[in-house]
Amino acid sequence: MKTKGERMNISEIRRANREAGFHFFDPDSMRFFDSRVERETRGRRFLTSEQFHGSTGSAPRRWTVRELQEDGSIKDISEFQEFGSKAEALQALRRENG
Repeated sequence: MKTKGERMNISEIRRANREAGFHFFDPDSMRFFDSRVERETRGRRFLTSEQFHGSTGSAPRRWTVRELQEDGSIKDISEFQEFGSKAEALQALRRENG
């Protein structure tokens, strides 16, 4: 795995998570949360969006800034689903020091 300061693309982040034995990006997990992963990264940081679907309808899609940790796990850097638009989340990602 690259050192903390090195930039990783989203494929490298996914692989590091999987090789460390985590399941953050597993298709079943992604499908359950209706998760999407954006391609843009900053260091080890990236964006996901999730949308809740219930029996009475669906909530709006919301975005979270996340980061790959040294042990291969994924940590929320922003509040979970803090951002109501992709543009707002991208701004936050680009502001962060990652």
